[in-house]
Amino acid sequence: AGSSYAVNDLLFRMTAYGDNDAYTLLMANLPPAYLQKVAKDLYVNYDPAVTSDSLTLSAYASYFRVLFNASYLSEEMSEKALRYLARSVFRDGMASGIPPDIDIASKAGERVIRTVDSEGAPEDVLQLHEFGIIYHPERPFLLGVTARGGDFQDLARVIRDITRLVYAEVDSQSSAETP
Repeated sequence: AGSSYAVNDLLFRMTAYGDNDAYTLLMANLPPAYLQKVAKDLYVNYDPAVTSDSLTLSAYASYFRVLFNASYLSEEMSEKALRYLARSVFRDGMASGIPPDIDIASKAGERVIRTVDSEGAPEDVLQLHEFGIIYHPERPFLLGVTARGGDFQDLARVIRDITRLVYAEVDSQSSAETP
C-alpha cells in the first residue's frame, strides 16, 4: 500500500513468481473491455463475470501459440513474455522432466476444488496444472497437463513423469527422422 510499481515489474512478478498481488493490481488498473478484446481476438472463451480463475488447456494453447509465433504481439513483446515464462520459479513439474540444458517457457497453477464425497461430506481436491513450450533442439512442442489428487508433490511428479515420457517420444521421433 502507498507504493508505485512499474507495469513491467508487475507483469514479471505475476508471470515468473505467480504473484497474485501483482495480478490483482494489474487487473484493477486494466480497462474492463481490454481482456474481452484480447480473448475475442484469440478465440478464447472469456467471461469477466466468472471468477473461478479457470482457463482451459485449449485457451492456454492459444496464448502460448501466439507467443511462439509472434502472431498477436510484436516479435519483441512475444519474446519478452516467453522470457518471463522461462523464469518461472516452479521447477518441480515440466522442468524436472526434461534434460537440464533444454529451455522451457511454462506457467503452472494450483487450486483447491471444493467437492462433496460419496457420503455427502465436504472434500477438497487439489489441482495442479502446467502448460508450456519445451524447446527440444529439433522440435519445440507445446504440452499441457492437468492433474488432480490429494497432494501437490504427487501431482508435480505426475506432470514431471508425463513430460519425461512426451519429451522422450519427441526425441525418439526426431532422432529417427535425422539422416
